[in-house]
Amino acid sequence: EIAPVAEVLPENITIECTEAVPGFIPSWSDNCDDELELSAISGIAIDGCNQIISRSWTAVDNCGNSTTISQMITIVDTTAPEFEYVPADYTAECSSELSYEMAYAWDICDENVSVEVAEQTIEGNCAGNYTIVRTFTATDACGNTSVETQTITVVDTTAPEFTYVPYGGQFSCENGIEFGMATATDLCSNATVTFVDDYSYECANTYSVVRTWTATDDCGNFTTANSYYSVYDYTAPSFDAAVSNVTVECASEIPAFAELTATDNCGTATVTRTEEVLSNDDCGNQVIEVSYSAVDNCGNAAYTSYTITVLDETAPVLSSTPASLVLACDQAIPAAEV
Repeated sequence: EIAPVAEVLPENITIECTEAVPGFIPSWSDNCDDELELSAISGIAIDGCNQIISRSWTAVDNCGNSTTISQMITIVDTTAPEFEYVPADYTAECSSELSYEMAYAWDICDENVSVEVAEQTIEGNCAGNYTIVRTFTATDACGNTSVETQTITVVDTTAPEFTYVPYGGQFSCENGIEFGMATATDLCSNATVTFVDDYSYECANTYSVVRTWTATDDCGNFTTANSYYSVYDYTAPSFDAAVSNVTVECASEIPAFAELTATDNCGTATVTRTEEVLSNDDCGNQVIEVSYSAVDNCGNAAYTSYTITVLDETAPVLSSTPASLVLACDQAIPAAEV
């Protein structure tokens, strides 16, 4: 009536899903029988993401006495998935199309592993410089996770491009320069256009201008272009009044010299007067030439002149004559006062 006795009892154990399930061979003894009838039963149950293996062994002696021993093996999954591919970090120009590859992962215990990606954009010091951090999270059926990251560095090293630059040209000083305005565009941010002028003068109203345009984006990248302008003054001043030749009979009648002014198209004019006696005789007849020059700031000059002629063509006039006299022969003839 005494049942067989198990000489070694199995232990309930917990193993990782990566480990092999250990085997167990029971041994028995019986007080009367040397040969026992042995049987084994096993089953698998699922508890969440864990597997539970139940085992039982039964020994029966010749008289039908039996003993059953059992073992429970719990297989757990605490091992995180492993990534088999993660996109490499890279640096790209802000104008380039970015590549967003996906990461892949596998798990030693689960066939299905989900990979999710989250993106964070970190602003840089300007609109075209920033960093994208992509965080990949691989999760197995038991909630074990692995995390890898990819960093995409976006930079702006490309200068703006001009869409229009004024040609320049030649302009009269009367009209002044029509500079126009250059325009530029940038692939990643705004482009601001500024300019600096370099003047080179021949005279006040004849000069050249080199205008240097600079287009700068938000990241400090810049490009330059030049426009060339020239301003000319070829027009002489004009006198504000005309002069005419003058003729008088006596030097005392010579009028005051004309005071002339002049106007210039682009500035002021300086008027200079000179007088020259062209001829002179003992009778006081003479010819005087009065000349004027009007010169602007660039040396353009206008000239005019007139002559003053002193010409005595009038005979003297007797202002008084003695009256007629009748004298006796013995009277003296008086002196005539004329």
